[in-house]
Amino acid sequence: MPDLTEQISQLEAAIGGLEASRHTLGDAVVDAALAPLQAQLSALRDPQQSGETKPLDYDRPHSYTPKYLADKILTSRSSIEGENKIVTVMFADVANSTSMFEKLDPETVHEIMDRCFGLLMDEIHRYEGTINQFLGDGVMALFGAPIAHEDHAHLACQSALSIRKSL
Repeated sequence: MPDLTEQISQLEAAIGGLEASRHTLGDAVVDAALAPLQAQLSALRDPQQSGETKPLDYDRPHSYTPKYLADKILTSRSSIEGENKIVTVMFADVANSTSMFEKLDPETVHEIMDRCFGLLMDEIHRYEGTINQFLGDGVMALFGAPIAHEDHAHLACQSALSIRKSL
């Protein structure tokens, strides 16, 4: 298996190759192919940049949004200027959480939900969705905004299936 630096170089090369093929393959194909590569690259880079993990602050999106995704959002003209567009909204929550959590102590509930939110964020970000809101025992995520994707509904479905598979 290649070392970390080589893995990063290989991913960067693959991403560059896909970007160079954008005019041939089209935005939807390239964006769908890039999402998992960029997520993997981000995961490889983050430990290299900082030896410690920062605590999540669910009120501050920059604490839980991967850097590659935040950079893409910030360079998107529409996310800065705003525009009307059709998007896909996905809600994901813990089924029957009230009856399950009433039997547990608050610390255990907090640990379960932190792990759950981590899993949800990973799979939503993998498909370039953004967490719009944390809702008690779940999240509201957007696909197609602020990063435009022609296949936003498909990406949301892929994300939901990945979440389901991860459970």
